[in-house]
Amino acid sequence: MCGICGLVNADSGRPVPAEQIRRMRDVMVHRGPDDAGEFLEGPVGLGHRRLSILDLSPRGHQPMSSASGRFWITYNGEIYNFRRLREDLEAKGYRFKSESDTEVLVNGFEEWGLAGLLPRLDGIFAFAVWDRAEQRLSAARDQLGVKPLYYTTSPQGFAFGSEIKALWAAGFRKEVDLSTFEELLIFRMVAGENTPFKGVKRLLPGHCLEYSNGSLNVRPYWQAADHVDSDESYVQTWKERFARAIIDQRISDVPIGTLLSGGLDSSIVTAELARAERDSVQTFTVSVPPEEGLDEWPYAEAVAERWSCKSHKLQVPAGDVLERLRRTQSFHDEPLAHGNDMHIFEISRLAKEHVTVLLSGEGADELLGGYTRYEPIRKPWLAKLATSGAAAPIRSLMGLVPSRKVWRLQRLLSLGSLKQAILYNAADLLPGDLKSLGLTVEARFEARNAILDGAMLATREPIRQLMLYDMQTFLCSILNRNDRMTMAASIECRVPFLAVGVVEAALKLPTNALYSGRNGKQILREYASGLLPDEVLTRPKWGLGIPWPRYMRNDPKCRSFVEGIPRSEFARAIEAPGLATAIAGFLKGDDRKAGLVYQLFALAVWWEQVVDASGGCALPDE
Repeated sequence: MCGICGLVNADSGRPVPAEQIRRMRDVMVHRGPDDAGEFLEGPVGLGHRRLSILDLSPRGHQPMSSASGRFWITYNGEIYNFRRLREDLEAKGYRFKSESDTEVLVNGFEEWGLAGLLPRLDGIFAFAVWDRAEQRLSAARDQLGVKPLYYTTSPQGFAFGSEIKALWAAGFRKEVDLSTFEELLIFRMVAGENTPFKGVKRLLPGHCLEYSNGSLNVRPYWQAADHVDSDESYVQTWKERFARAIIDQRISDVPIGTLLSGGLDSSIVTAELARAERDSVQTFTVSVPPEEGLDEWPYAEAVAERWSCKSHKLQVPAGDVLERLRRTQSFHDEPLAHGNDMHIFEISRLAKEHVTVLLSGEGADELLGGYTRYEPIRKPWLAKLATSGAAAPIRSLMGLVPSRKVWRLQRLLSLGSLKQAILYNAADLLPGDLKSLGLTVEARFEARNAILDGAMLATREPIRQLMLYDMQTFLCSILNRNDRMTMAASIECRVPFLAVGVVEAALKLPTNALYSGRNGKQILREYASGLLPDEVLTRPKWGLGIPWPRYMRNDPKCRSFVEGIPRSEFARAIEAPGLATAIAGFLKGDDRKAGLVYQLFALAVWWEQVVDASGGCALPDE
């Protein structure tokens, strides 16, 4: 697990300076503190920071060449089936100098080419390969987008990196795209290939690219497709593939453990890993103060005891909230406002003292229908009433609905169509919320609408449409958060639920395998029966939350920062005339503005740490 970067000059006679590649590479030292390398030849430069996981010897040094010396690779990730691929290559006459998956990957590229290699890969990866003969750069990102890759093009050439800051370190202009801030405030992330910075794009999950002679070609090589089949054999197929994924993802020459929240997903990952490991599995859990909400430590400890794990608890302090948020936001080149980022960063720092690899339960909710916010969409009678605008009958039933779901129902009703209800299902705000800031709201969200249109063509079931949409939007933001926060602590985080075979089997599961009554993830509950304590199997779902409204009002440093937002560079940039009024109303006790003010708070902290840092950011009017 590493940091990668590179430059290709459009002018083949112009060499890439070594110092430029080293700046790009070393700004990501947290992603790879164990080793550093570069490959420079003519118009190309490749950089690498290494976090050693497989073959800890110098033989794993990158960038690495293929057997013939024609191809050079810089690579971030793990290929879980690399040993099987190595056997195939050895049968074709290849001889290996290392025990690394990197050497398998670059020789596989030489043997099969990009199009032949990618369908063979089971893993998490982002890599770039330079073809010395054809003077062509090829790059690819794993099917679900666990590992990141950003790039930019200009008349001068092409540049890429694991993080956007690598592009800035190369000298590319940092220019914020204010047109993305409407989407950032509502959804917390810009979907699709665009980012909040002009000219900077992300390579989408399941996509690859080729750059040669100043021409860039980007294309998909894998896409999530819903192929629901009533054949119950897919239930068994999914279970077998998930169990296999845990075994495959054990590969490591360094200690591994799990991020154990005490919820169903991370608990079953821990149980399966413990079943497969000979030595005691190490688990890492965040325990929050009573004032921060529900503490998951008792559930996590019950799982750890059940499987004789060596458990580690991080007791999060209640103070220094603003400084902790600043520290984590400084690692987010793109703004993310999930709220619990700092807990993931802090537990990763604790884990680094004991292990280098962690397994987590991310992806299960999107694949298996775990979110409580899915419930309104999967009830046909509710969706029909919402679409018809018949709000009164539902409001009359509000007293029968658990209070935590009332606001979801009310928001569904306010949108007026099922498509809109799916589009905004994961959003904390609606376009109307931004109008109180005095902003002109367009609500176009072209990438999100295109993704949803594709999902609606793939399946007629609204709940399956929502899950496909979430996989390509909300899940991307979750994976971005996990990558930034774990790699900030030099930790590799693996996600067994998102192994490509597991995902493809999940997309074929009949819906009745996902839901039973009011509970989602029915297939996982059946799988976990007998493996987990009853209190974990039956507990309601909740997230790792932080009471930001209380901190923004009562913590002196947080309150002072919030009060100062209307006078900040961030406020000047977004030009929201109602911003001061909204903040003042919240601070006086208007809870209706809590979500809006938190999004403003998180974005303002990010702006301070990323946009204003290192000389600031060019605005469109400058």
